Amino acid sequence: MLRKVLLGFLVLSIVSLLRFSVAYATPSVWGPTGLIEVPTAEVLSPGSFSVGANVKTDGGTIFRIPMSVGASYGIELGVTPTNIGTNSYVIVNGKLQLLKEKEDIPAIAVGVTDIIDQYKQSFYVVTTKTFGEEKDLKFHIGLGTGLYEGPFLGLELNVPKLGEVIFEYNHHFNGGLRITYIKPARIDIGFIGNAFVIGGSYSAQF
Repeated sequence: MLRKVLLGFLVLSIVSLLRFSVAYATPSVWGPTGLIEVPTAEVLSPGSFSVGANVKTDGGTIFRIPMSVGASYGIELGVTPTNIGTNSYVIVNGKLQLLKEKEDIPAIAVGVTDIIDQYKQSFYVVTTKTFGEEKDLKFHIGLGTGLYEGPFLGLELNVPKLGEVIFEYNHHFNGGLRITYIKPARIDIGFIGNAFVIGGSYSAQF
């Protein structure tokens, strides 16, 4: 099953390189545009989409297939079929960007992960700000419930010709590398707490 998903991801990535323009938002493991676990205040642009797959190993295995689309007025909608052990869930997500980032103003968004409460309904508000002359450093600060219980933090540093180094705090410390060298395909490798996680995604315009 995993082999087929990864093969399909590779084929679709090649197709998207040939047919679509690029959208740059990348999904978190639960689906909303974000880092590893936590969402950011960024959203997919209108008329764009992202599709991915990720696997987390921690005694058992969690397998997720996040899929999202960007709509008008800063709205992002998505669904993430999820297998946790022998249990299956369909995680429905929604995010609204209240404020788009500008020179001196951070982006602000609110959202719900697992709207229909299949696994753990989670509300959040998050802000994102980009720094540096090359716009290569981003900070994210948020507050949430459920999967994001309490405050959460994120930091991403762009490494030219490679991708982004990611650190975040969400009950525990997570870290990883997002390889973005071959856009719009992305590969994520990292740790959620002590658990290894690997995944891939691509984002593009319809």
